[in-house]
Amino acid sequence: MKDFIPTGEGKSRFLKSVSNFLTLYPDYETFAAALISGTLPIDLNGVNSSGYSQLGTPLNKASLLADATATAFGLTPANATVNDALALLGNNAVYGEMVSYTGDGTYGSSHPCSVTFSIAPEIVIMVNEPSFHSQYGGDEYNCFSIVTAALTTSYVAKKGFFDWLEDLSYSYAKKSSNGKTISWYCTTNQYNQLNLSGTTYFVLGLWGTGI
Repeated sequence: MKDFIPTGEGKSRFLKSVSNFLTLYPDYETFAAALISGTLPIDLNGVNSSGYSQLGTPLNKASLLADATATAFGLTPANATVNDALALLGNNAVYGEMVSYTGDGTYGSSHPCSVTFSIAPEIVIMVNEPSFHSQYGGDEYNCFSIVTAALTTSYVAKKGFFDWLEDLSYSYAKKSSNGKTISWYCTTNQYNQLNLSGTTYFVLGLWGTGI
């Protein structure tokens, strides 16, 4: 949208009044009295384009909430308001934040991995680099998730990230007291812990009313 930017010359808009204006207000005192009492009849009669250095986007139904947009939200176009649309977004919103870390080749309870988000996530999803599987001749991404409601501030078995999902009992995870930091480790090796040395791992945290 564009702002209306008047030139400041006092001519940006037109006024219009009733056809018998002079009969109703034949002198300045009558005019002033109506103006002071708030009974002076006028319409804002549109924009004088020569009084603007930039014409803005009109604030009307089409620019604020078009019928097609209201319909897409499942609203009745004739009665829908912008607030109705925003309420639907708020009630079904999902927010996300992507963070990353670089593996250092370690594993186990003494060498956990961790990531920290600006807001406590409800679901944490990891997508590891394809180079992770190059040792096995593969070139695919794998995706792993943690539901943080299942975690506590102490390590919980079978809840952490773990590649090769044959036995999750080797995997442990916990969250910080504010829920923003998720930590995990694996007791088998750095590959299963998703901590291959020099590999960058990307972790997506999700939260919101739509989850």
